[in-house]
Amino acid sequence: MIDSMRGASKREIIAKAILATTDGRNVPADDVMTVFRDELRRRLRASGVSPIDGAGDVFTALRRDGMRVALTSGLARETMTAILDELRWTSLVDACICADDVAEGRPAPFLIFRAMEATRTRSTAAVANVGDTVFDLRSAANAGVGWSFGVLTGAHRHEALAAEPHTAVVGSIRDVPALLPRGR
Repeated sequence: MIDSMRGASKREIIAKAILATTDGRNVPADDVMTVFRDELRRRLRASGVSPIDGAGDVFTALRRDGMRVALTSGLARETMTAILDELRWTSLVDACICADDVAEGRPAPFLIFRAMEATRTRSTAAVANVGDTVFDLRSAANAGVGWSFGVLTGAHRHEALAAEPHTAVVGSIRDVPALLPRGR
C-alpha cells in the first residue's frame, strides 16, 4: 500500500490516512508529519543519501545544452534542501519545487507549473518530465507536457509506469537526453 503512494505529497498521504492510536484517539496529521520529518532528518544524518546513478551527469549535460533543470518533490522544502546539500546538487539545478510550495501535490500539475514559472518556461510543450512513479506520469499528463518519461530506477515497476500516459519508459535517467529533440 505505501509503495503505491510513492511520489505523492507526504503531507497529503498523511492527511488522507486514518490516523488513530491503539486506544482509538485520532492523531493530528501535523503531529505525524513532524515525526516523519524528524525521522527522515535523523536517517539522513545517520546514513547520508545516494544519488540516482547518472542523474548529476544528466543534469550537467542538459544545462550545458542550454536546457533548464527543475526538480519537483513530494517532500517538504526543508528535507529537499538537506538532500540537495548532501548531494552537492544545488548548483546543478535551476529550481527545486517542493510539496509545501504548492496547494496540492501530484497527481495535480501544480509542481510542474511552479517549476515552469521558476525556470521561466512558457509552454508546456517545451517541458520534459522524468519520474519513477505513476504519480509523476499522471502529473505530467495533467500538465500537458511535451514529453513524459518513466524511469525504472525507482519506486514503480515497468507494468505500472507503462499503464500511465508516457512518451517512453526507460531503464535509466541516462537514457532520457537521447530521446529529447535538440535545440530545445
